[in-house]
Amino acid sequence: MKRIIHHIPSLLLGACFVASGWLKGVALYGALLKLSEYFRLWGWSGFVTDYPLAWPVCLCARELCVWLFLLSGVFLRTMICSVVAVILGFLLGNVEINKSFDYANACF
Repeated sequence: MKRIIHHIPSLLLGACFVASGWLKGVALYGALLKLSEYFRLWGWSGFVTDYPLAWPVCLCARELCVWLFLLSGVFLRTMICSVVAVILGFLLGNVEINKSFDYANACF
């Protein structure tokens, strides 16, 4: 019983990646638009903007690998650390965007 309870967080996180990867796989164009908007707001150009469809495909493939590893228990600690790193990266990126965002001219 204790062993099953120990694996519940990784199973829940794996299930979240299943759903997220499936939704991004179904709506690649929507993911492309969202990532392109992130890159534009961060001021990135060059390779990132030259191949916009590659990024959602890579993101879906990464999520597929992450949930397979999480559900199977392979590289569990490494996968959890990589998930936290990606989440923190997007969080800190959004914080930087919000600092420089001009709310006075926004359309809300």
